[in-house]
Amino acid sequence: MGRDEQFKKGYAKINLNQLASGQNRYVFLRCRLPKGKPDQTLTVAKIKTSFSDETESGKTQTVEKTVQVQYTKDHKKAESSINQTVATERELMGNVAARNKAVEQADANDYRAASQTLNRQMEKLDAPMRARLLRCNPKLKKNNKPYANKRKIWKVVR
Repeated sequence: MGRDEQFKKGYAKINLNQLASGQNRYVFLRCRLPKGKPDQTLTVAKIKTSFSDETESGKTQTVEKTVQVQYTKDHKKAESSINQTVATERELMGNVAARNKAVEQADANDYRAASQTLNRQMEKLDAPMRARLLRCNPKLKKNNKPYANKRKIWKVVR
């Protein structure tokens, strides 16, 4: 998401350009996973990163990692496994991608599409909060009467 990439035969090559000391670079990959069974572990990706370490005279360093997911029925276990820093960066990257798309649509005089793009992104940001509210407070119930901005509203059921 948001970076120039080259895909070839199941591999992706992504150039992160120059890094300076203290900088962080992120690569977010979106993928669809098959339905799994509780406690099943699935390897999603194998990552190999190579870089020139200028602090060591340009010596090439390589790091390899495997990305895996484990399926569970336990919502608390699933939520506690989320790295909040990564989740926040993913949302920010999604916002940037939606904004860029909306700007392109507006530049092409397609203001309706630009508005829809931004509204879809807003609803994506709202959805996890609504889901958390329902899990944390079972007395909450969705009210099907949306506000003018199409956000869903919630009420306490007594």
